[in-house]
Amino acid sequence: MAESINTTDARQPVAPRREGPGRAWRRFARHKPALVGAAVILVYLLAALLADFLAPYDPLDMGAGSRLTGPDAAHWFGTDEYGRDVLSRVIYGARIAFVVGVLSASGAAVVGMLIGVLGGYFGGLLDRGVTMLIDLIFAFPTILLAIAVAAFLTGGGLPPAVPVIIALCVVQAPHFARVARGATIAIKAQPFVEAAQVLGGSHPRIIRSHIAPNVVAPLLVQFALSFSYAILAESSLSFLGVGHPPPAPSWGAMLTGAYGYMERAPWAAFFPGMAITLLILGFNILGDGLRDFFDPTRR
Repeated sequence: MAESINTTDARQPVAPRREGPGRAWRRFARHKPALVGAAVILVYLLAALLADFLAPYDPLDMGAGSRLTGPDAAHWFGTDEYGRDVLSRVIYGARIAFVVGVLSASGAAVVGMLIGVLGGYFGGLLDRGVTMLIDLIFAFPTILLAIAVAAFLTGGGLPPAVPVIIALCVVQAPHFARVARGATIAIKAQPFVEAAQVLGGSHPRIIRSHIAPNVVAPLLVQFALSFSYAILAESSLSFLGVGHPPPAPSWGAMLTGAYGYMERAPWAAFFPGMAITLLILGFNILGDGLRDFFDPTRR
C-alpha cells in the first residue's frame, strides 16, 4: 500500500508554488512609481469610458467656438483651426488610443505567444523558422513597415482603425514571440517540466499546464510596453496621414492640423502632445514596476 501511495505522488509533477494575491499586491504596492503610472492610466481609461459625459462639446462640432481661441472659461484647452473644442477632442482621443492600444497589443500578444512558445518548446526546424521570421521582421524599420502595411490595407472597405491595428500587430508580434521563446526555453529545462515529459504527459497538456502559466508574467511586462508603443505609433501614423482620417479626434491627427498654427495657437498642439506624453510615461513606468515585480531576484 505504501509503495502504491508513493508511486501516485511521484506521478504528480508540481510547478513552483506561487505567492498569494494579498502578498503579491503588497509587494507591488511598494513600487511607488508603478502605482503612479497605474493611476495615470486609470485616469485616461475613465476619460475614455466616460467621454460622452466628460466632454463639454461634441468633438466634431465646428461651431463650438471661434477659430483658434486661447484657453478660457468656455474652452479650457482653447479651440482649433475649425473652432472645435480641443479639450473635447483630447478626451475622445483617449478612446481611440485605448481601442487601438488594447486590440493591437492583445493581437500581437496572442500571435507572438503562440509562435514563440511552439518554437521554444519543440525546437529544431520549427524553432529555426520562428527565429528567421522574427529576424526578418526586425530587419525592417518598424515605423516604415507599419506605414507599408497600413497603407496596403487602407481603402479596402475596412473601418479606419482596422488597418492601423493590423499593422501594429505585425510589427509588435515579433517582440512577444522573442520574449515567449526565451521564457519557454528556460522553463522547458526545469525539473517539473522534465518530470511531466518522462511520465508521459502530452505536449498540449504540458504547454497548457506548465509552460503557458509561467510565460504570461514576462509577457505582461511586454504588453505594457507594447501598449505605450501602439499609442505613439498610432499618433505617428495619423500624423503622417495613414491612420485615422480627419475629422476623427485622434491625437496624431490633431497634431497634424495644428502643425501650421504653432506660432499663432500653440495650445492646439500642446495639449494633445501632452496627452500622448503622459499616457506613454504612465505605461512605461508601470512596465518598469511589473518588470521588478516579476523579477525573482528582487523578491
